[in-house]
Amino acid sequence: MTAKSFVDSIVNKVFEVHQLGENKLSKKQVLQAIRLEALLYFNYIWSYSEKISEIHALLQGLHKTNKEELNSIHYNLDMLAINLNYISSKSQLYKAVENYKCLENNLRLFDLTNLKELKKETDFIDARIELYTRMFQEEQTSTVSNIKTITDIPYVELDGRKIYINDYKLPTQSLVEPIKRKCDSITVTISELKESALKMDMLLEENAPHLKQSYFKRMHNFKLLGKGNSLYETSEITIKEVCHIIGMVGTGKSTLIHVLIYTLSQKNYRVMLVSETVKDVLNNVEIFQALGINSSAINGEKKQDQRIQKTIEEQEMILKENIATHLTGNCYISQLSEGEYNSLGTYGTEPCYKLKYENKKILCPFYSICPRKQDVRNLLEASAVFTNTYSLMYNFTGIIKNRGRLLLLEYAIDYIDLVIFDEADSVQETLDKLTNESDYVEKILKENSSYILNYTTKSISTGDMDIYRDAIVQFITVLTGLSELKTLIKKKPF
Repeated sequence: MTAKSFVDSIVNKVFEVHQLGENKLSKKQVLQAIRLEALLYFNYIWSYSEKISEIHALLQGLHKTNKEELNSIHYNLDMLAINLNYISSKSQLYKAVENYKCLENNLRLFDLTNLKELKKETDFIDARIELYTRMFQEEQTSTVSNIKTITDIPYVELDGRKIYINDYKLPTQSLVEPIKRKCDSITVTISELKESALKMDMLLEENAPHLKQSYFKRMHNFKLLGKGNSLYETSEITIKEVCHIIGMVGTGKSTLIHVLIYTLSQKNYRVMLVSETVKDVLNNVEIFQALGINSSAINGEKKQDQRIQKTIEEQEMILKENIATHLTGNCYISQLSEGEYNSLGTYGTEPCYKLKYENKKILCPFYSICPRKQDVRNLLEASAVFTNTYSLMYNFTGIIKNRGRLLLLEYAIDYIDLVIFDEADSVQETLDKLTNESDYVEKILKENSSYILNYTTKSISTGDMDIYRDAIVQFITVLTGLSELKTLIKKKPF
């Protein structure tokens, strides 16, 4: 039995018994209660805390603070945090607690007043313990990874309604898995780049004169300096791990990026360019599509009206074609469902993965021809992917065979050979805001100081938990370091 079906089985059993009682929870609320109980069981195994208010720290990632060596308990906590991300915030946790309290006594493994004691007289106890053990030993499968792709059917169901599609001859759909990234390093010569620049100019002149860029003219006298013990002129670029392109304004950094993307695409590498604005993304993808490169523009899904406003030039009355192609489009299934997903405000809420046929989840039969999803579909095979910072962190791919839907960031790590950040300073500033808010580290350490103290003051004396005995020293060290760093930044000596 898969992990997902195992979870569903336990939830269904508990829900069925719970419905015989007085306090009625929905199946979704029962699922939240079961997730909470998994956290409580982990807490019980390691005798971490007796208080519900303290166990939230287990999901905060503090277990790896300043550790040079990690072992099985760190992996267990990582898996637990991934599988219980639905209750990762305190507000979500306390909602789950309220749901848990509504379960009957015979359906609860724990009395919330004493979390270090397991109740033996509990329904389905063996199956639940097996499930909870699996939840901190393996990552649960995505709910859409096993979705069916069916098109030759008379109807689909959406929210209990039947939508008939038998009059449409739809193409057969199949899930694919992109090619894994090729290697850890890439080498390209300056002469190759100059040859590419000449080809790019010729192609744009032929296919899209209005996009003329003069790449070869800019690259003709181009010199690239490498840095060893001193600066030296180099005839090739080797990209391995993290590399930096540094130059004054107007020295050709953006030109080099474009020519590099084209050159690597011709060599069957896959490249992603992360820009700061929606308009940059769309302008870039227009150029590379004119160059004959299979390209995809990933620009987020929700707040489409705001995204469109950011691309409109002053006094423009209509969208340019290259922008409208990517930011507007109908949801085909919506045409058959009273048009409820046709407005700009419904972008990102389409029922692509919510449809059913004969009680089985299926991918929307129109997905392979849907205008709204063209860029997400192209992503899986595109040689050049253009996106912005927010989309990199928050957007999901379409369904990948055996993987489900992935965050774009995860997709880039597994399937993209080279990720380039254009105007890296501004992109990095945005990434910092998204991943490391001002004072966030200091704030989370201070808020959880009592939890860290709990590691050393409670009776943790055996096994893997011995590694936490130095937590207080680490906590003080980190706070001291942060204080010194803030002082340094305020003085701005550079």
